[in-house]
Amino acid sequence: MFRAGTRSALVASVVVAAAAVGVGVSVGGSAPAHGRGPLAAAMSSLPQSTTVAGFTDWSYVTQHRSLDMARERDLVTRSALIDVAPGLAAVLGVRLRDVRWEAYAKGEFGEAAVVELKRAMPTAARLRKAGYRPNKSTSVWSATGLLGAQEPIYASVVVLPKDGVLVLGSKPGAVATTASVVRGQSPAFVRDRGVADATAALAGVHTALIQARGLGCDATEPGREPETARQAEAAQQRYGRVERYSVLGRGLRDANTGTQRYLVAMTFQSAAVAAEQARIRGVLSQGPFIGRTGHMAEVLRLRSVDSDGRTARLVYDHPADSAYLMTGQDPLLPASC
Repeated sequence: MFRAGTRSALVASVVVAAAAVGVGVSVGGSAPAHGRGPLAAAMSSLPQSTTVAGFTDWSYVTQHRSLDMARERDLVTRSALIDVAPGLAAVLGVRLRDVRWEAYAKGEFGEAAVVELKRAMPTAARLRKAGYRPNKSTSVWSATGLLGAQEPIYASVVVLPKDGVLVLGSKPGAVATTASVVRGQSPAFVRDRGVADATAALAGVHTALIQARGLGCDATEPGREPETARQAEAAQQRYGRVERYSVLGRGLRDANTGTQRYLVAMTFQSAAVAAEQARIRGVLSQGPFIGRTGHMAEVLRLRSVDSDGRTARLVYDHPADSAYLMTGQDPLLPASC
């Protein structure tokens, strides 16, 4: 993983600084998230079969930005809660300013959100009053009546007071599966070494998107139009081929300036491949922005490139008022394969 003193700087303009209340409410039993960074804690709460995971550092957002500003600065693009915040507050009494962080995952298990709170959990009495009913065998509270018919992301809920965590989703099976990870009963997303390494390389970001099983390749493809494909091919013939990776992580670290830090982490089959790909992708970070109009430096100015073991990382300066980067489908040749 990325540890101070073990990085091999390959291309850099600037070297980065080192980086149960009542029936059905479980009392938890997992290793607590305290002591880990927010992103690591969030990724450790998701099922191993996750293929796409989003992360939002709500503690940072609500302390330093208005919601409008957070949207403009691309800090809440990966959030599943942002568009259901009024309902979440009305039904569960959970406001966005009560949330430390949110992780939202999709995979073979389905989809679910994990939310760590700063305040007390919703009680069994509140859940019953809101229209939830518990399943004693799974600890999942399921919405009934009109609330159940809406099938919002909080239609199924597990409350884990000892962990300070809520697990939410539209389907009870996916919520139960995710809750078992939080309790420490099932393997987590970060059990995959590539996911763990990419997560470590993104430490300190305020929003992140991590894609496993090579899904990041299609998401960052510059484009298939003949001219775009020609430009991408010409760049690779000149500077080197981009190889496939197993995991792609992207994240934004905000600051009290007009410039954010954009991090890209990729895990490859070997340390040698990671080192060579770091070099190639660093060079490809210069010049025209293939797949977009304009120059790379207008959106992303390369700050450093490094590798650690099987993971390569690119760090950029990103003008906060330029293009959005966290939508999930963002053409970026240095992060493609």
